[in-house]
Amino acid sequence: HSLYGWSCTWPETAEPASIFRKPVLLKLGITNKENIEDIEFEQEIVTSNPAYEVAIEYTLTENGLDVCIPGNSIKEEAKYPLTYIDILPYFTATGSDVEGYTVIPDGSGAILNHTNGKTYPKYKKRVYTTDLTTTSYVNQGSNDDLMFPMYAVINTGNKSGMLTYATSNAAQLQLTADIAGRATSEFGNFNVNYFTAYLRESKVITVGTQSYEKKQLTKWTANRVKDDISLTYHLLDEDQLSYSAAAKQYRDILVEMYGIDSVDSTKTPVLNMDVIGSYSYTENFIGIPYTAKGSLTTIDQLNEIIDVFTEAGINNINAFYLGWRKEGLKNSSFSKIKLSNQLGSKAKFEQLFKDDDDNVNVYPYVSFGEINDFTESFGSTHYVTHAVDGDTVWKQPYDLNSNVFDKTKDKIYILSPRYYVSFANSLAKNYSNATNGYGYLAIDKIGSELSGDYRKNVETFKVDAVRNQMTSLEILSNSGINNMTLYKPYDYAFKYTDVAKNIPYQATQYEILDYSVPFYQLVANGLFDYSGESFNANSEKGTMEHLMRMIETGSNMSFTLSGDSSEKLLPTEYNYYYYTLYTDWVDTIIEVYTKLNELGIYDGELIEHECLSSNIYKVVYRTSNGDVTIYLNYTRNDYIAPDGTKVQSKDYAVAK
Repeated sequence: HSLYGWSCTWPETAEPASIFRKPVLLKLGITNKENIEDIEFEQEIVTSNPAYEVAIEYTLTENGLDVCIPGNSIKEEAKYPLTYIDILPYFTATGSDVEGYTVIPDGSGAILNHTNGKTYPKYKKRVYTTDLTTTSYVNQGSNDDLMFPMYAVINTGNKSGMLTYATSNAAQLQLTADIAGRATSEFGNFNVNYFTAYLRESKVITVGTQSYEKKQLTKWTANRVKDDISLTYHLLDEDQLSYSAAAKQYRDILVEMYGIDSVDSTKTPVLNMDVIGSYSYTENFIGIPYTAKGSLTTIDQLNEIIDVFTEAGINNINAFYLGWRKEGLKNSSFSKIKLSNQLGSKAKFEQLFKDDDDNVNVYPYVSFGEINDFTESFGSTHYVTHAVDGDTVWKQPYDLNSNVFDKTKDKIYILSPRYYVSFANSLAKNYSNATNGYGYLAIDKIGSELSGDYRKNVETFKVDAVRNQMTSLEILSNSGINNMTLYKPYDYAFKYTDVAKNIPYQATQYEILDYSVPFYQLVANGLFDYSGESFNANSEKGTMEHLMRMIETGSNMSFTLSGDSSEKLLPTEYNYYYYTLYTDWVDTIIEVYTKLNELGIYDGELIEHECLSSNIYKVVYRTSNGDVTIYLNYTRNDYIAPDGTKVQSKDYAVAK
């Protein structure tokens, strides 16, 4: 390998550049004791002769090229802090005359056809997109995360391809993808894809009052990320030039990188069901408000629901028990874990927490990264993360009518990643005590949905959060919690995932992207069981579309159920659960299970996905009885497949 070092001097005639910032000191009237120190805002200015030094290491390998920017090699002037670095922006570029596409792991996965003639803005998104530190008073809508730190370029025109992925500092990367010939593109006649490494995090601050001119300034963290930035450019063989094959290659890379073992041993469709247990609400006694408790599904009712489905022939069931703790559906921290007396006696909990059935598993649910109530002293100030401007971070559920924070709802505090490990130790210890060492747990907001903590001088970046999450998952696993359900897990959490929930069926619907593909599922299929969105929470899509999405992605069934009618929740803040009474859904669940099971695809592995035409797809499963090919037609017209199989509109068909 060769080691190259370079330095940069910005010419005096330069225009203002977004990567060069000079701190301007302003004093604000901050009353929070932790934030009495002066706050530094950063304002864009014309700079004169700032100089930087960066070392870049290139290593030729059997499969391609490894690139590393050692973190300790970056030298900058204090008054001109460096904020980001574009890494080899033209290395995987292709000319406008080369046919091909880029695979982007946004949501389930997306295809960006090269030179597709679109004029929409280029694709730009941070890896592991969600930063819980970033909140908005107004609902900005939902976008899916960039789930993996990778992209793949498939050049069908000249039979070449490249799989690019990060091996360190992935959480600080941003993926940019653009097409040749777009009018406002700075890349001209090149299709480009590259990573940008963010060394600092930022926040836009509004300064001023109604009496004075308001200005928006960008504040950057004083300190920067010190980790190495490492990328691998892996050449694809000719038989790997499809997104299905690239997914399998990337899975092999992840298995080796993280030491992942396959835990998917089910041979029939699995029913994943969220079950609503106890809840709290405000009641009044002679005009004095107090907190009352109620239940929607007791332990006896949970067992009844399970019996109904097992008697119907659904043998593999995972029940995720929400509201099993004393606090009900409120997410509390873990220094005290007590069982809800609304659900059953201690003896019934002990029976529930016995691992005596390999096919039916109950996973008590907890939220790790978002907490309503801290049982620790000064929890809502000491353990909460801070934004770049120093403010503690919290949010509230959005009001469905106004799309802004609902001030009547409980605040949701974001746990600082500096305390992930200590809270994992607390959870491991107290969960074991409360459940007599029960080994099943569904944990939300860990293994995904990261947060930084940008309090001045103790900045904890998203890359640090990844490390702390991995350590926390290892602590939980070593404590005996060796069957974990995670929610939309990123690649680094696959090692600890037994069941994955809420995996997106599609990519974010950006205009520049061409269509969605199940790239995430092609990677994960065979490693662990997974399911997509809750069927009855999104019933407006209809039974057939949900069924087709499950077939297309290899997903299991997912429903949200309760023993009692959700009418009981109408006077509570949980009245969005209006569809959960399980007797309303028994027939639908059995119908969907029967159709999925008849296909025989859950005995095999999803090995191929292909877009045949707009909204028409082919999937291939490799099973013990041979390959099964299925066509899916989401259009309003019938379709005849190349092999003569007729597929009716809004339907699927098994190949002849």
